Amino acid sequence: MVSVSVTFFYRPERPAAFVSLCGEWSAFRPTPMARRGDGSFEVTIEAAIGVYEYKLHVEGARWELDPENPRTRSRGGLRNNVLVVGGAEEPILHAPVSPFVAVEEDGRLCIRSALRRGHGEGLVVRWDEGAGAREEAMRVAAEEDEHVVFEARLPASARRVAYVFRLESGRLVGRAGGAGQWFLIARPEAPKGAGRGEGAAGISIEGNAGPEASGDAFRAGRVVAPLPVRLYVTVTERCNLRCAHCITDAPEKTRSGSARTMQPWLLDALREPFAAADYVGFVHGGEAIVAPMFPEVLATIQRARAGRPGRTDVHLLSNGMLLDEGRFDALCDLGLTSLSISLDGATAATSDGLRIGGRFATIVKNIEGMLRRRAARGVDVRIGISAVVTASNVDELPALGRLAASLGVDWLKVEEVFPCTPRAQVEWIDPRGERISRAVRALGSILAPAGVVLVDHLDPRGDCPCAAGDDPALRVFRAADDFANRARFLTCRMEWEQACIDPDGTVHPVAYEAPAIGSLASSPLVSLWNGEVMQDLRRAALSRTPAPIRRACPEVACAPAARHATIGP
Repeated sequence: MVSVSVTFFYRPERPAAFVSLCGEWSAFRPTPMARRGDGSFEVTIEAAIGVYEYKLHVEGARWELDPENPRTRSRGGLRNNVLVVGGAEEPILHAPVSPFVAVEEDGRLCIRSALRRGHGEGLVVRWDEGAGAREEAMRVAAEEDEHVVFEARLPASARRVAYVFRLESGRLVGRAGGAGQWFLIARPEAPKGAGRGEGAAGISIEGNAGPEASGDAFRAGRVVAPLPVRLYVTVTERCNLRCAHCITDAPEKTRSGSARTMQPWLLDALREPFAAADYVGFVHGGEAIVAPMFPEVLATIQRARAGRPGRTDVHLLSNGMLLDEGRFDALCDLGLTSLSISLDGATAATSDGLRIGGRFATIVKNIEGMLRRRAARGVDVRIGISAVVTASNVDELPALGRLAASLGVDWLKVEEVFPCTPRAQVEWIDPRGERISRAVRALGSILAPAGVVLVDHLDPRGDCPCAAGDDPALRVFRAADDFANRARFLTCRMEWEQACIDPDGTVHPVAYEAPAIGSLASSPLVSLWNGEVMQDLRRAALSRTPAPIRRACPEVACAPAARHATIGP
């Protein structure tokens, strides 16, 4: 059972002796509070997930409410403060433990919650056992002074069930932190030969409430995993350019009006995934900056991560046309830590001829301005250039390297062109051919003395460092690619760690081209992430990685700090 440390402060008119904290199903002895230097009192208590009622016991005789906590519960005129650990926020009292959750003798799942008066006459529980969300109107089970207690008996038969509450206003209330914070619980497996209702007395809390990380689940060979630590999110499919070799068909979607853009409801559904993520990338679809809600997306990531250990690295791929100094400052304030600017040539004629609507001079000016602001502010943001190598620009790679070195960017990435459009088919060039190899060798010799990392993504290696053994070329590639993305990619455990989200909430495991596993419009990510499809994908991944290699997999998939990685002389 998860427990947290709860600290109480009290500034009394008269000395306070104890705090008395009692739960619905367990009790704590009165605990003395320690006097602080400013005359106040303090005590820290370990509390498991649950709903607790407490009061302050002053001078051995008088009971007082905690003036610092407005949350209370009253029954029969007896009013206490309420402490909720790992449970719902106002106006609902609920935590995913007994007596608020129980398995009935007939196997149904009983969910109870107390709704504060003045917030509607009814309450609905929205639940999902892996086949899509359903709703059940809850019935009144008891009346209290300040709350009405509701309950619902759900015909849930699956091992895992996710749920959240819906008020009459339409607002979703779940685990403290905002809408979209679904509870996820698991009923125990019934013992072999057990009769009806046997072995169904307890439940356990799942999802990201526990201490297990995705790496722990992978190393142990488990097919159930916490929420992914790495998210790719497409904010919009609209773009302000009309690149002739675009792989996402953004120009046509923008022209026809069919481009999808994230809506506010999806932000609510992403709050809990954002809280669990160490990395969020905006690299797919259109130009994220043209979406008016993009700043709010970044702000939501910041709020979701507030108070949690570590930080979330935020990586943005942009065409650079809109990134003036003011917008760069704003993005830095919203948590941006990694920035990739697309530039497909060393001259305006070449780059603008491919990236139609772009202006080479404007993009270079913006890069100069961002680097200047980074130095002035001392912000920790990596900035690099990403170039698609084509038949038109391959001979300009050395000149592009000199430009990158003179600007002082952190890295330069060269990647293959995908023949997805008529122009891209004409521009395709063999990434293993001598013409490209000669240009990349010259590029490396220019970048290395300047300390600019070269990321050769023309023929990318998909091997995981865990399984590849002592392969110097792979180590160099992985270090450079991880540096540019500001994330460490361990491909053998992608099924445990990485998910991609479309603007309409469709979820893809590992990569955007993978088949969808469902939509956040109907199910929480924690439910989709541990559904049967994902469990089968993980079983397949486990079969590809021998257990000794899996157990030796690094504990933390962090971004590398090394700066000087090159491929070629």
